[in-house]
Amino acid sequence: MLFWGISTAYSQQIILNSNKDSIICFSLSQAKFLLKQHYKVLELTSLDSICETQRKNDKAIIFEKTKENEDFMFVNKNNEEKLFIKNNEIQGLKADLSNEKKSTRRQKFYKIVAIGVGGAVSSYLGYKYITK
Repeated sequence: MLFWGISTAYSQQIILNSNKDSIICFSLSQAKFLLKQHYKVLELTSLDSICETQRKNDKAIIFEKTKENEDFMFVNKNNEEKLFIKNNEIQGLKADLSNEKKSTRRQKFYKIVAIGVGGAVSSYLGYKYITK
């Protein structure tokens, strides 16, 4: 709502012209004042219209930014869920790798024992065969 200030009441003069028509007249200073007030009203009306347009634009921008923020939050939430899933996969793969390393060490140990036992048995049997 616009505030125009305090208006001054002017008394008009009624004059009859040569055609016997009545004309309402103001003094020159009153007419200047009223014209200035008229242009102020036009200016303030256009400024009010511009402000309303800017306000609508601001609301539209705020709505778009809010929507972008919600979309970003949704994407961020999805990325956090993906990260959680990937971290669980990594932990599972680390556990599998650890188990495979243990299994490989165990197999190496059994191979070394088997080779050692096989070599000892072969040497013993070879010794027995030769000493007969």
